[in-house]
Amino acid sequence: MGELYCLDCKEKGKTWLELIPANLDKASEKALNRVPKGAGIVNVTVQGRFVSGGHFGHLNGYPYKFVASKVSNVEVVVKGMKDRAEEEKAEKKWACGGSNPK
Repeated sequence: MGELYCLDCKEKGKTWLELIPANLDKASEKALNRVPKGAGIVNVTVQGRFVSGGHFGHLNGYPYKFVASKVSNVEVVVKGMKDRAEEEKAEKKWACGGSNPK
């Protein structure tokens, strides 16, 4: 799925977010329909299992993995790909740990 982080603790290491659609309930599936297709940044509440002690995700580049069993409260911060400066500005304002999170 992608990367999971909060601005307050991003320096502690990136976490790979793994979604297994067959394991999600209907409410989680409905919440995920709000996630931008292809690219974007969202605030989301996720319940599941946190895994450490390995290498996970794209190119095994993540020291942690979170396997989601429930997803809720999806709020779009950035839809689509933007230049990095624009993404950082939006994160600092609206992302988890930002000045005015959605």
